[in-house]
Amino acid sequence: MLARRASRNLRISVEQTEPLPRRAVILFLSPPGVKLVDSDIHGQDIRQREVRDRLGSSPWRMPAEAIAHHSGWLREIVVIPSCTIESITGGKRQGTCDEFERFVKLFGSMFLDRSTAPRIRSLHELTGKPAYAAGIDFENATALVQAVHDAYEALNREGLHDRHIIVDITGGQKPPTVAGAMVALSENRECQYVSMHDMRILAYDFIYIVN
Repeated sequence: MLARRASRNLRISVEQTEPLPRRAVILFLSPPGVKLVDSDIHGQDIRQREVRDRLGSSPWRMPAEAIAHHSGWLREIVVIPSCTIESITGGKRQGTCDEFERFVKLFGSMFLDRSTAPRIRSLHELTGKPAYAAGIDFENATALVQAVHDAYEALNREGLHDRHIIVDITGGQKPPTVAGAMVALSENRECQYVSMHDMRILAYDFIYIVN
């Protein structure tokens, strides 16, 4: 009864800011798009805007912006890819799990100073959990929330506090966005979004207000 009464006096608000540089970024992997030509940017400096501009309209432009914003501080990139699932028509909807190695090869080459280059790992590599080996169903919100929680906990065990970590909710489908935002409701956690209009990085800090 006390909990129900208290819930009526609370509401959630959000503060929108530019995110401070973080040590770790968790992101959902979208397909690269058919127009992406890796050779255009392979081995180029991700910090340079003109280099990122060469990604054009590829969905990988957004993670490039998300990563570049934290370059210099960034030490861990945790990638959550999607799994391949059967469609109702009998075919398959290809996931991005098979694109992960391409992502690592491309984005790993864009940190020219190897001494400060972040480590890029899949959720499976970070946690060691076999369930994540084939990726996540991006329409299963329960599994997505658990995946982000597991990423936070694994990074915590490696010495990173929640305030050192941010979840990028730009990639994937709508359920990953919801899942990332839900996990970010916890204290000292934030999520970020890359604007598709001007490539600004926006951080959202959810706060509780007592009426």
